[in-house]
Amino acid sequence: MLALRDEGRFTLLSNTEFSIKNLVFNAQRPDDGNAVFELVRGGIRAFTGLIGKRNRRAYKVLTTVATIGIRGTGFDLVCQGTCVDGDFTAVTKIPTFQRLLDMVITPAQAALPQGDGLFAHVWAGKIVVELDDGPLTLDEGNTVFIRNRHTEPQPVSGPPPFIDDDLAPRPDTIDIDFTNLFATVPLSGYEPGLFVNVIDGHVTVDTDDGQHTDLGDGEAAMMGEDDGKLVRLAAPPRILLDDPYFKTINEDFMTFYDLLGDNFDDEFECTIQ
Repeated sequence: MLALRDEGRFTLLSNTEFSIKNLVFNAQRPDDGNAVFELVRGGIRAFTGLIGKRNRRAYKVLTTVATIGIRGTGFDLVCQGTCVDGDFTAVTKIPTFQRLLDMVITPAQAALPQGDGLFAHVWAGKIVVELDDGPLTLDEGNTVFIRNRHTEPQPVSGPPPFIDDDLAPRPDTIDIDFTNLFATVPLSGYEPGLFVNVIDGHVTVDTDDGQHTDLGDGEAAMMGEDDGKLVRLAAPPRILLDDPYFKTINEDFMTFYDLLGDNFDDEFECTIQ
């Protein structure tokens, strides 16, 4: 399960390669948000958040077969095979959405398509499939198979069966306390405790009583010695930003740090307990 600050969310099918290409969101300026994701292989079940609701053009999912835009939506994308666009020269006219609706699905069409390609299924709202020959709007309850950018999308009767066979649930069915998940508190003083400030990379902080938080670049947290409560801070504390040791870290040190990362197979991780 992947939950985002704008309350968007994804569940991933097994053996999926999925990346966040760009994600910008400020709760004070939701209209300025931007979200670009990429599905390389496998499958995702997506439920869009405030970025998709407030600025639909700012939300896209890239694949090698098609680019997916949204209209305030829940949808599934599944790459069958490698889902890689082949070297095709023939271009077939992309049908309008109404033509797709008017198509009579024969038993041959209803059978699950074989070979590499992308299944797109909408279970809430609608999506726009952007292909080389123009966009195709797909309404709720409809499914198509797209072999590559140059061939006509093939209607499919119902969602691909491996959506239900996989253990990934629809993301809108999972209860998430977003307020608690991304909550921050202002720092009014320096009570005794543990302070963590992430300069670069990712840090997880876990306590013996089961508290957990994930921190990325520029984020900070603290656990008070008296109350033992782990909280994410609204801003890194000055006591760490002004630390004279960290101010001595220069470009030569960071170059050495990058060199270490380039010469080890395993990525560096830091877990604080």
